[in-house]
Amino acid sequence: MLWMLGRLRRYRITGPSMAPTLNEGDTVLVSPFRVHPSPGDIVLVRHPATDQVLCKRVKHLTDDGRPFVIGDGSPSTDSRDFGAIDPSGVVGIVVSTFP
Repeated sequence: MLWMLGRLRRYRITGPSMAPTLNEGDTVLVSPFRVHPSPGDIVLVRHPATDQVLCKRVKHLTDDGRPFVIGDGSPSTDSRDFGAIDPSGVVGIVVSTFP
């Protein structure tokens, strides 16, 4: 299992959009190889207009398989603002969290 840690990417959470699940300053480990999320997964995605990396939860998949993502907290910039994410915009799926 430890050999796999080298393939995971570490990101620090900024902002309140995933509170209370994830708080500002928490760290997440992301698998960049799992880019086909399921509803309920926490994912990192690229904002379609700014290319900023966002941490969100997959609410559902559209008919064509694109993830519709929302924040757990408020305020949140998410698919309610910019629509479902193109699959190429999925950075990876969160596999572990720690403060």
